[in-house]
Parts: sequence; C-alpha cells; structure tokens
Amino acid sequence: MSLTAVTLWVCVKLNNYESTVNDLVTEVGELRNRLYILEEAHRFQDDEDQKTNTRIAKRDVSSDRSVTANCPYGVIGIPGPAGPPGPTGPQGPQGRDGRDGFPGQRGDNGRDGLPGPVGPAGSIGNPGLKGERGMKGESGENGRVGKAGPVGLRGPKGEPGRPRLSGSVDNDLPPTSVNSSGSVYIRWGRKSCPETAELVYEGIIGGSWYEHAGSGSNPQCLPLDPIYDNPVPGAQSQALIYGSEYETSSFPPLSHLHDHDPVCAVCRTKSRTTVLMVPARNECPSAEWTREYYGYLMSEHHGHKRGEFICVDRHAEARDGSHHSHNGMLLYPVEGRCDSGTLPCGPYTNAYELTCAVCSI
Repeated sequence: MSLTAVTLWVCVKLNNYESTVNDLVTEVGELRNRLYILEEAHRFQDDEDQKTNTRIAKRDVSSDRSVTANCPYGVIGIPGPAGPPGPTGPQGPQGRDGRDGFPGQRGDNGRDGLPGPVGPAGSIGNPGLKGERGMKGESGENGRVGKAGPVGLRGPKGEPGRPRLSGSVDNDLPPTSVNSSGSVYIRWGRKSCPETAELVYEGIIGGSWYEHAGSGSNPQCLPLDPIYDNPVPGAQSQALIYGSEYETSSFPPLSHLHDHDPVCAVCRTKSRTTVLMVPARNECPSAEWTREYYGYLMSEHHGHKRGEFICVDRHAEARDGSHHSHNGMLLYPVEGRCDSGTLPCGPYTNAYELTCAVCSI
C-alpha cells in the first residue's frame, strides 16, 4: 500500500467521523507503524527495484503534497496538549416539566373553625313517653271545722221489736251450744282462714286517709255487708274511714298487687287461747306454738301520717277488679334501718324488708 492511498483513506475517515477523532488517532498510529515496516523492507530490495521505488516515492511524495493541499487536515501528527476552555455557549431551550413526585406525609389537623350562624328552628318533635308516677306530696294543713248543719226532721217510729228468749241468739232459732274457747285474730291480705282456724267473716282492709292527722290509726277488717242504724245523709266532716291499697311496685314478692285493694279475714282458733304477732321473723318462737300464717310487715309510708304495723300474708290477694289508684290507707313494706345506730346492725341488715308471723298457743 502506498503512502498516498493511506493519506486519502485517512482524509475520508476524518471527513466522515469528525465526532470520533480520538478513536481515529489510535488507528492512524497503527497505520504509521505498518508504513514504517514497509519502508524498512524496501531498503533491502536490489538496486533496480530501489531506484524504481525511489522514483515512485518521489512521485508519491509530490502526489502526497497535492493531496495534502486538498485535505483540510493536512498530515496527521501527534495530538497536542488540550486547549483552554471555549467561551460559554448560548442557553439551551427550557426542558419539559418533570414527573409528579410521591405524595408527602399527612400534615397535622388544622384548628377548629369559627361557629357558623344559628340555623332555623326545627319542627316540633313527637311527644315523649309518659314519665313514671312521682312521689306523693306532703299533706296540706287541715281545714277549719265547718258549721254544724240544721237538725233533720224526726223519722217515723219504728215497728215494735220481737221478744228475745234468754240464752238464744234469735227467737226464731233454737238455742245452740257454742264453744267459747279459742282466740280471734285477723288474717291481713287473705279472705280465708288456714286449716288451724275457722272463718268468722271476710272483708276488705279500711283505715284513715294517708294524709289525715285525725281519725283512727289502726286498720279495720270491714265486712262486705255493712248494717247502718239511723245514718245522717251527707258529709258531716266527722271521723272518716277509707279503703286501702297495696303500694308494692318496687317490692317483687307483692309487685303484682300494686294499687289493688287488699282483703282480710277474721279467724278464730278452735282451742288455742293466745295469739301473738311476731315481727321480723316468719317462724314462731318455739315448737309449742302453732303458726297460723306468715308474711311481711306492712304499714303507712314514713312520710305519711302514722299507722299501725300489721302482718300481711305472704300469699296475699286483692279484691277482684280493684286495680285503680284511688289511694286511701296505703300499705308499704317495712324496711329495717340500722344505719342510724338505734336498730342494731348485725342481726338486722340495713334497708331489708321485714317478715312476720302470727302464732297461737
């Protein structure tokens, strides 16, 4: 290969690959080494060939110069040192927007805003449920005694009575032998007597109005067939007696009787002459006694006027069809209170309802 051909090849390479000058420099160095070897080989040729080669070389050199003159790069030499940095080029066009980044961490809650204006009034809601019955109020003061009314007209004279025979109950009935031994008691809350006694009569419990200060304090077993004797019509503002009611809504054993009218029975033991009501126990003092019945101690509410304590049967009953809150004499279970220091705690438990028993011997 001649030097002219190599030079032309290099120029073509440089024109086509100006951006890869560093790579071409390496290739040119390799070519120069090859040319050096070829030139050394020509020296050992015979004279004729050397002369011919010399002429060829001169012709090639002149050709090389003409080629070099046409080549803008000239003969490639050893790379020189790096030149100083060039001036700053013009600013390029603005790049495109970057992609959206990942969501940041959640910030703290903001402060509460100011209250908004008051809205319009809403529609009226449905009526609420009926509340429970409230506690009975305190009794008012007693009114003044009214003036006595005029004396009524004298009634007609009654028919003459029938003569009575000594030792008989009625002259229409023969004399009877009555066993006068035994004792009488009232079985409160029942209209029948136990097997240990016989029924004298049945009735309903009556007493004073729970707010009245006067009239009687002891309850009565009123028979259902009263007999009047020359009564005065109209209210005379005298002593009064009313029916009674159980007040047991918060006492489960007798809650089913709340606001019902209690009944009673007058009983007579057949041979036992002593009857005793034992409070706070539903058993008799000893085996010698006969338990007529047992139940719960009951009386008026502590905020009402005072009444007697009575023993109401454990299996109490009420008058049929009497479930109405008419008040009158009111019967409440009796609670023992030992928190005030007078009733001893230990044998008694504070606020427990007390039992009772009616015994005979």
